Amino acid sequence: MTSKQDAERYTIEVLVVALDVIEFLAQRPGGAPGCTTTHIAKALGLHRNRVFRILKTLQYHGYVTVDPEARTYRLS
Repeated sequence: MTSKQDAERYTIEVLVVALDVIEFLAQRPGGAPGCTTTHIAKALGLHRNRVFRILKTLQYHGYVTVDPEARTYRLS
């Protein structure tokens, strides 16, 4: 079995998606405004509700902050 096959076999899919969200937010310039859930979902080809739940989990653990007025997220 190759290392790629091992990685695919033992990968936790929701963790991969959460890391994709973090990496997407990390690619934004420091002064750029945060991203909405819809923007992130469209950019990553994911369902908006799934992205919302991931963002709320990341917010709870201190990885992202939310602007409640604009409803945008950015890395902490």
